[in-house]
Amino acid sequence: MVLDSLGKSLRAVLQKIARGSAVDDALLAEVVRDIQRALLQADVNVELTLQLTDRVKHRAKEEKPPAGSSLRDFLIRIIYEEIRGILGKDRPFEFRPRRILLAGLFGQG
Repeated sequence: MVLDSLGKSLRAVLQKIARGSAVDDALLAEVVRDIQRALLQADVNVELTLQLTDRVKHRAKEEKPPAGSSLRDFLIRIIYEEIRGILGKDRPFEFRPRRILLAGLFGQG
């Protein structure tokens, strides 16, 4: 349920960027505030949330979009990369046998 509501909130943020008339400081502040709300409602650590949104703001203001890319697309890409950076990189899953010990109380189980 939490991940579902987080996904809906983040999709709403991305739609707000796509529907916005122009990417300016007001839209950036609104988007950052919405991302913060979404992450905090999903029980993400406050410090982690602030770090993520600070990096999004910094990158959106300092970096220039690549040639042929609009500011909207560039802002969406920044948000995606920062969220992906928090989640971590892909790790291969090891398929090897595991032993699990099950123990019950008073000989039960």
